[in-house]
Amino acid sequence: MDSILTLIAFFVVIFIFWTLASWLLPIILPIIIVFWIISLFTQRRHVHVHTYNSTQNQNEQPKSAPKHGAIDVEYTEHEDDGDEQ
Repeated sequence: MDSILTLIAFFVVIFIFWTLASWLLPIILPIIIVFWIISLFTQRRHVHVHTYNSTQNQNEQPKSAPKHGAIDVEYTEHEDDGDEQ
């Protein structure tokens, strides 16, 4: 009994949806076509957003491998003894 009522409710919902879609489709379809034609002639713009998480360790080294031909430099500070001239 429960499955028959579920099946009837399913067909009622589908019927209501189909009826609303048949009324709205002539209105929505031209709008979709106009936007599609406009998108064919306009240039696409890509926006890249980068956010910085302040909880990250700021001294953390990058995890990517060094690029080919890159120079690896490490800065070290030395106190001047005055011996070198």
